[in-house]
Amino acid sequence: MQMNRCFEIVYLLLERKKITAQELADRFEVSVRTIYRDLDFLSQAGIPIYARRGKDGGIELWDTFVLNKTVFSEAEKQELTALLEGLRSTGVQEETQVLQKVSALLGQPRQSWIEADFSLWSKTADQPDLFSLLRHAICNRRRIQFDYYGLNREATHRIVEPLRLVFKAQAWYCYGWCTLREEERFFKIVRMREVIELDESFEPRPLPDTILTPLPDSGKSVTITMKVQPQGIARLMDDFQQIELKSTPEMTTARFTCPDSEWLLSYLLSMADCTEVLAPEDVREKMRQCILALAEEYNKEVELE
Repeated sequence: MQMNRCFEIVYLLLERKKITAQELADRFEVSVRTIYRDLDFLSQAGIPIYARRGKDGGIELWDTFVLNKTVFSEAEKQELTALLEGLRSTGVQEETQVLQKVSALLGQPRQSWIEADFSLWSKTADQPDLFSLLRHAICNRRRIQFDYYGLNREATHRIVEPLRLVFKAQAWYCYGWCTLREEERFFKIVRMREVIELDESFEPRPLPDTILTPLPDSGKSVTITMKVQPQGIARLMDDFQQIELKSTPEMTTARFTCPDSEWLLSYLLSMADCTEVLAPEDVREKMRQCILALAEEYNKEVELE
């Protein structure tokens, strides 16, 4: 108990610079005599702590204590605090508390060279809580259960051993062992609903330093050539890193390669107001059929109850 109290005394002094014995006694609910015994203990342990009497007196640390005792260089301290500042972007409250303590221990003001918000523009109030839940489950090796909506529009109930939170290609994923599929899977967090941490622990599986290795080429890709209006160019550049643009006085064409999967038509339809697929012919024909089917639906009269 004394060791924990002494550590917190040092942390408070690093953070507040000066504090009275009475304030410490009130905080820890002990006597002032006990506080002075703790100060003697810290002094014998080599902590340069001293007390001054008088109106502006109090307990303080020598200003050089942090610099002399730390194993980090000045540049490393700045880098560490900036890194922790960036972690606050996930919305996890614990990161803010860690940042406050590390900043005080390293003698560095809180600073940030980057600011990010990984949530959607239409974020809900419970999203930070979901990050906290997943973080807690991963760190404490607890299974989670949730309903998951896949690309096939099918909702399935999953029980997963969460192993890591991953951010890739503009989205957050939970990576873990799926008991339904009996293999490791990525789950897009925005498609997870009714997430609950279970009172079931699991043994962690060995993971490499990074799980974001490129996926093997499955051969299922298609090269799209389309006519694009100016308002559609930025959207294509947001979604594809390698895109070839050619402009003539008559029109601008875009050429890019993407996975040939069921999402392709939905994506192309979402840009139908500012693009026209030119090739390949089979994709153009599918777009034509989809647009005709949509037009037929919208030509029907709708009776509202």
